[in-house]
Amino acid sequence: MSERIETMLRAFFGLKTLPFLKPAATEEYLQTSSLTTGLDKLRYLVDRRGIGLLTGAPGTGKSTLLRAFISGLSKNTHCLSYIAHTTCCATDLLRLIAYGFDITPTHRRADCGRQIKDRILKLSRQNKIHPVLVIDEAHLLRGELLEELRIMTNFDGDAPGRSHAPPRWSSTNRIHSAPRRPRCPRTENHHPSPTQRLGSG
Repeated sequence: MSERIETMLRAFFGLKTLPFLKPAATEEYLQTSSLTTGLDKLRYLVDRRGIGLLTGAPGTGKSTLLRAFISGLSKNTHCLSYIAHTTCCATDLLRLIAYGFDITPTHRRADCGRQIKDRILKLSRQNKIHPVLVIDEAHLLRGELLEELRIMTNFDGDAPGRSHAPPRWSSTNRIHSAPRRPRCPRTENHHPSPTQRLGSG
C-alpha cells in the first residue's frame, strides 16, 4: 500500500524520489554558501590537527554539516571515531572511542586510554593516517569526561615537538562548560548559525 502511494506521489509531482526523507543522502544536500564555508573550515581543522567546537541552536544544520564532511573522508587517509552517546561514564566513553578506532578495549579505564593513544600514534607514525574524533551531542558531556579527553590527547611526553593528537570537534546546542576548564561555572550561549563559530585550538 505504501509503495503504491509513493509511486502515485512521485508520478503526480514528477519526482524521482520523495523529498525530505531522513536522513537525506549527502550528495543531495543543497550546496549553500554556509555549507561550503563550514566544510572548508572543517577541512582546515583536520589538516592542522586542531580541536574545534561547532555550536548552534537546534535545527541549524550542525549534524548535517558533520555528515557532509564525514562522507568526504577517505578511509585511505583518515580513521574516524564518531561518538553520539555522551551521557555515559568516562570508562564507557573511552571504550566507545576505542571501538571507533578499531580497537578491542580493555575493561580498565587507564589501560583503555593507553590503547587509544597507542593506536593514534601508530596511525600517525606508521600508517600516515589522520585519526579524527567526532563527538556529537557534546553539551551532555560532564566535566570529568572533558578532562579525560584532554588527558587522552596529551602527547607531549610521547613525541616532543610533534602533534599526533586527532582532530576533534563537537556538535552542541548549548555550551555548559569550557573544554579546557571543566570545573568552571556553567554558562549558556545561544547561536543562530553553526558555521560562523567553527574554530580550532
